[in-house]
Amino acid sequence: EAEMRIVSERTNARVAWFSIMSLGVCIGVSVLQLWHLKRYFQKKKLI
Repeated sequence: EAEMRIVSERTNARVAWFSIMSLGVCIGVSVLQLWHLKRYFQKKKLI
């Protein structure tokens, strides 16, 4: 029972870190997309 609790806590921690890292990647990709689109429209002189 104690061993299963330890395994469960470790799994929970891994899932939490994976969620945080996934959120970070999503935010990073969004920032890069906005930066790229802004550059693109500035080159086309639409902004």
